[in-house]
Formats: sequence, C-alpha cells, structure tokens
Amino acid sequence: MPRLDPLRGLAMLVLFAAVAFGMPAPRADVFYVDVSATGLNDGSSWEDAFTNLQDGLEAAAGPDDQIWVATGTYYPSVEVGGSGDRFCAFSLKNGVALYGGFAGGEETLEERDPELHPTTLSGDIGAPDDVSDNCYHVFYHPGDSNLDETAILDGFIVTAGRADDPAGDSYRGAGMYNEDASPTIVNCDFIANQAACDYDSDGGAVCNRNASPCFIGCAFLNNLCGQYGGAVANIWNCSPVFIDCQFDGNHAGLEDSANGFAGALYAYGIGSPLVRGCSFANNSANFDGGAVGLDGSGVFAYFVDCHFFDNTAVLYGGAAYNRGAATPTYAQCIFEGNRGTAANAHGGAIYNYNAFPILTNCVFHDNESGCVGDQIYCYQYSDPIITNCIITGPDAVYSGDGSEPVVTYCAIQQGGFENPDWHNVSADPQFVDPDGGDFHLLAGSPCIDAGNNDALPPDLGDLDGDEDVDEPLPLDFFGDARRYDMPSVPDSGNGTPPIVDMGIHECRGSGSVPPPPTLRASTRIYPNPWHRAHATTAIEFELLRPSMVQARIYDCAGRLVRALADAPRGAGLQRISWGARDQAGRPVPSGVYRCVLRAGSQTRSASVTVLR
Repeated sequence: MPRLDPLRGLAMLVLFAAVAFGMPAPRADVFYVDVSATGLNDGSSWEDAFTNLQDGLEAAAGPDDQIWVATGTYYPSVEVGGSGDRFCAFSLKNGVALYGGFAGGEETLEERDPELHPTTLSGDIGAPDDVSDNCYHVFYHPGDSNLDETAILDGFIVTAGRADDPAGDSYRGAGMYNEDASPTIVNCDFIANQAACDYDSDGGAVCNRNASPCFIGCAFLNNLCGQYGGAVANIWNCSPVFIDCQFDGNHAGLEDSANGFAGALYAYGIGSPLVRGCSFANNSANFDGGAVGLDGSGVFAYFVDCHFFDNTAVLYGGAAYNRGAATPTYAQCIFEGNRGTAANAHGGAIYNYNAFPILTNCVFHDNESGCVGDQIYCYQYSDPIITNCIITGPDAVYSGDGSEPVVTYCAIQQGGFENPDWHNVSADPQFVDPDGGDFHLLAGSPCIDAGNNDALPPDLGDLDGDEDVDEPLPLDFFGDARRYDMPSVPDSGNGTPPIVDMGIHECRGSGSVPPPPTLRASTRIYPNPWHRAHATTAIEFELLRPSMVQARIYDCAGRLVRALADAPRGAGLQRISWGARDQAGRPVPSGVYRCVLRAGSQTRSASVTVLR
C-alpha cells in the first residue's frame, strides 16, 4: 500500500508557519503592486507600485522574492497555452511568494489583513458578469512549469474562471490548473469558478494532474464542474494536502444533466491525498458523491478530523462515493445530515462500490437514503473495515452482492451485529445532543473505554506536531488526548489501558459536557442562489430552546453587510428574510455572502450567492 509523503506534509506546515505567523525568512526583493497607485509604476515602493500584477510577476525572479499586492481586483493579461483573450492567465514562479491583503503602506507582512483588504484575482476580463468571455483559467500551470512548494500564493480571492472549451486543458481547473506543478496555496478563497463542459470536465476551482500542491486555510465556495469534482479534481499520481480548508456550496453536474460526480473533491487513478481538519457542507452532485468521490485501486486518501454535513447526491453517496478498489481511510470524521435524494438512492453518507475503506472512530448520524443504507451502503464485493465507530439508526450498514463489511468495537443500533466476538454494542451511545450536532459522550455512555486501541490509524496528519507520523492517532477530534481512562468505567475494549473510546471524542466525565445546545445542526437558505426575480431569500433554522438570536450577513471579505436580527425568539422553526440589500437599503452586488447565526453559545454559518 503506498504511503503518504509525511515529510512533505511536515515541510508544508513549517512553511505555513513561516509565511503566516511572521517567522523571519530571507528574501532578495519585495515588489509592490497596487491597482490605484499613481507613481512611477516600477514596483519599488507602495507609492511607485506596479498597477498591473503581471508586471510584478515578470519582475520577480527569485529565489525568495516577494510580491505584495494591495486590495483591489486584478485581471490576467498574458496568453498562456493558446491564442486569444480567454487564454490569459496568471502563472506562479518557483522561489516567488505572492501575498495579498494589503491596504498599501504596510512595512511588514504581519500588518496585512486579507479579510479587511480583499485582493481579488478575477477571470472576468470581458463584459462584466458575462461568463461566456471569461478566462479559461485564472492560474494556468502546464506540464513544463515544474512548480514546487516555493511557489506561494497567500491571501487572495480567486474567482470567475470559466473553463468551458472541450479542447486541450480548457475544460479543467477554472481557478487553477496544475500539471506536474505543486505550489503552496495559503488563506485563499476560490469562489464561483466553473469548469462547465457537460462531459469529462475536471475541477471547477482546481484541477491537479500529476501534481501535489498544498492548500492551507483555504475556502472553496460555490464552484461548479460539469462532471468530476465541483471544487477540486485530482487526476493521476496526485497527493495534495488540504489542511483546515472549507468546501461549501460546490456542485458537480450541469443543470438538466445526469452527469456529476464528487460535488467538492475528486481523486482518480493513483495518489494519497491528505485531508485534515476540513469541513464539507452543502455540496451536491447530480449523480454520485455529494462531497467526495474516490476512484481507483491506487487511491489511498486519508481524511482525519473532517466534518461532512448537509451534502447531497441524487443517487449514491450523499457525502462520499468510493469505487474502483479505492482504499481511503476516514478517521475521526463526522457524517451528519447527508442525503441521497432520489427514491432509489443508496448510501446516505457513504456508498462503496468494489471499494475497501477503513473507517475508524467516526460518527454517522441522521443521514438518509431514498432506498436503503441510510448511513453506509456496500455493493459489488466491498469489504470496509469499520472500527470504533458510532452508527445510529436501524438502517445503518447495508451490504449486497458479495460485500462483507467487518464491523467491530462499534456502537451500532441495527440488528445483526451482536456476535460477542465482534464486541459491538447496540445501546444508545448517549451523545449530549446529536440532533444539535453535539457528539460529546455523556459520562454514562457504553462507548467509553470500549474501543480497540489496535485499530487507531497512524498519525499521518501529524495532529500533535511532533513529526512522528507512525504513532497511533494521539489526539481526538477536539484536540484532547485520544486515549483517556475513566476510572469509574470498566474497560471493555481491547489493548493496554487507557482504552480508546468509540466515536470522535474521549469522555472525561460530566465536567467535559458543554452547555446544552440551542441550534440544530443545519441551516437552510432558499432560494440560493438569490436572483433579482426573487423578492427575498429565506434563512430557515430551528431553535431547541428559547434564546437571543443574532443574524448577520457578511461579504467575502468579512465586512458586515446587513444586521437582520438581534432579538429573543422562542423554540421551534424560525425564518428570517433578506432582500439582498445592505444596511442602508441599497442592493448588494453579485457575489458570495455569509450568513452567520448566533443563538446562545452556538454559531452556525452558511453561504448565499447573489446573482443580479
């Protein structure tokens, strides 16, 4: 079994610390870019900054050169890979770090603030808001670019790429295309990019081919792909790293098309993607894999501490679809509220087709299929190994056509898993509030000290930062020690004490239980996208108990757009309307906005797209 390259992952973390937290790093030159500058236009200072980003990219030669870019919108101006305006694209360089988020005037990297001073790289080079004449790629790195981790992009919004030509690479990676190129991408938002060919298009925001870039603290929001990977597609020999990233509102499949596989993240062929601490919410696919699709006997993806919620697929795998002998690992992941929407849908959370995933210390709750296998569906000789997991509901694991899932040391309420040699329990796992998204264990849970220590996978994500990637997982989902002994609970699991708990969390007694939740897990916004044909969009949520409710709309730069509510409300279903207007009553421009709800000690957020 191929292994991830843990040393590369560790190198990326060290590099991230250097660029994000101000560790001193030698550099040859700093070049300044400010679209509003009026000086000499030579890039030597903020006053004399280049007004065109391409000039800064051509001036920086490395090694260790930096380009500082002030707030504003910048457009590609150089044709790469073809002739015509739509082939215009930016390209990163080895040894050159490109930083956004400056107001203009800062003297250190620490002074910049990408949220307060958004810096946008846009493919909308033609008629405004007409995607038909946008760039095929905002960033284009073909096979001869040979980018490595020293090519850095940090603190930008990448938007409005439109890869819709079936020739060449122009149907892949509208935000960024990487072939034999592995740059480092930090704190960037990929928003509303589209690989919009109906058949065989790859990666609405990013397509990697034989490439292993590293993404840290990035968001992939409302991107679209006609076929494979609404946000990101990894094709052949790819081992990218995703750390603390957000995938929200991405979609695979064009309107009225039956195509669409992997609403957010797709991997095909061979490779070992590492996905750590990421959230997948509100992603969807017209066909299979609402959030994730993994395809191929050489795909050894590793997901740890990830949260999959409210993703949908029309047919198979509301959150994830594993096929073609793929062997992913899902460790300490939460699957809740995912759906297969058709009447014949299977696998509300995960669908396995001739696949062999390893599922350890995961929680499956409130996932639904239209037919069978609300939580996990196994078909065509799929033999997943499921250990230390908590799987609720009577239709938890369905197997057919030669599939033989191995379920041991699990809390599973479905009948048929009671063999004492399997060490499963069928009693209520006693979550604090599963319907509200709180999967802490209460002190009386039968899942405490009941797991199998030997099943803990290696710490390939280096959760504790000690550079030991061969040790068993040292930390739980919340960053506490993964194995903790409850003296009052007899050990019923396997291994040398302390025995690991089932699920994502190690219980430490009643003192570790947080306050009662107020909000249920899901927040619904409809219609979404909002169009001027609609008077308002409705933000719908449910309060579990009376509470003060605050609702705010923010733009993609984190600036307050509209305060919608700040008042007490009773328990039950709630609805707040927004007419796509700001605090002064003016219509807001097209774009992606965030709705943030606060009730009691809880916060929920969701994206809403405005199209005018």
